[in-house]
Order: sequence, then C-alpha cells, then structure tokens
Amino acid sequence: MIDTLKKIFEIDSEELRLKKWIVPHKELYEKIKIKFDNETAELNTLLEKKNVLDKELRLLEDDITLLSELRKKEEKKLEVITSVKAAKAAETELLSISDKKNAIEEQMLEIMEKTEELEHTLHEKKLEVEKLGTEKKEAEDKLAEGEKNLSERYSKLDTEREELLGRLPIELSRRYKGIIESGIVPAIAIFKEDACQGCRVKLKQNMIAHLKANGHSTCDHCKRILISPFLTN
Repeated sequence: MIDTLKKIFEIDSEELRLKKWIVPHKELYEKIKIKFDNETAELNTLLEKKNVLDKELRLLEDDITLLSELRKKEEKKLEVITSVKAAKAAETELLSISDKKNAIEEQMLEIMEKTEELEHTLHEKKLEVEKLGTEKKEAEDKLAEGEKNLSERYSKLDTEREELLGRLPIELSRRYKGIIESGIVPAIAIFKEDACQGCRVKLKQNMIAHLKANGHSTCDHCKRILISPFLTN
C-alpha cells in the first residue's frame, strides 16, 4: 500500500510540474498578443489619419480645379470687355482667384509633407506589426502543441492514478479524493525531517510514531496523507 501511495504521489508531482511548465508559455503568448493588439490599434489609427489627409488633399485638388475653370472664364470675359470699370473688376477677380489658388497650394503642400512623414511612420509600424504577428503565431502554435501534449499526458496520468487508487482500501481512496476536492493539491505529502513537506509544519511525536507504525498518516495541519520516503510495503 505504501508503494502505491508513493506512485500516486509521483503522478501528482509530475502533473504539478507539467502545469507549471505551461504557465510561462501562456504568459509569453498573452504578452505578445497584447503588444500585437496595441500595435495593430496604433496602425489602424495611423491609417485613419492618412485617410483623412488623403480626403483633405482630394478636396483641395477639387478646389484648385474649380478655381482654374473660374480663372479661364474670367480671362475670356476680360478679352471681350470694353468697359474700364468692368475690366478692373475682372482683373480684381482674377487676382482674388490667384490668391485663393496660392493659399490652397500652400495647404496642399503642408498636407503632402504630413502625408510623407505619416507614410514613413506607417511603414515602420507595419513592419513592427508583421514581426509581432509572426511572433504571436509562433507562440500560439507552440502553446497549442504544448497544451495538446499535456492533455494527452494528463489523460494517461489520470488513468494510471485511477488504477492505483483502485488498489487502496476504499476508505483511504475516498479520503484522497476528498482532499483533492477540497482544493488541497497534492493530496499526498512526504514526511521528512520531522515535518510534512506539503505545509512544512513539524509533526507531534505521537503522529510520527503513528506514521512509522502504519506507513502512512494524516497531517494535523494541512490534512494531507503523509508517507515516509524510507518506508515500503
């Protein structure tokens, strides 16, 4: 029976090691995913800004086209005008059109400079997002593969543990399952240096005597099943 408890303890210990193995891999994946999501959000914001600038530029280009057409009309009027007053009015209108066109061209130049700078930032951001996307995929694949392997190993360990529990007296098997259900994991602990290695609390002498006499006992503090690594069936 003591050897059976030791084997169950070994299975429980391996299961805990496997669970600890997956933790940093999940944390790494989540860290990369958060960074990828943040960088992607920033990229989308930059793309929206560029769309706004492109739209503004198109509107200004339309304004330039309209002013050019208006200028042509005024120039044609000027060719046939005979009145000095009307000629001056036309010239004033042409000057106003020219000023408006110059102002719009300055705005266009400013927008184009902003667009050029933004395109450079976008290029860098896209490269960063692509890099993080690759890292995210690799971390995701590694995590999925690890979880698959762990799931298969957990299943095998569960089968082995159930078979071993079937060898124990029913009362002891039920006690083991009750400890697990209460949230105390592992349910079995090694007795070493006069203490339970599950909770590190020293045992009373009468409990030590009981453990040595029966091969197993119960920790008064954490309620785990105690076994000695030096005892065998």
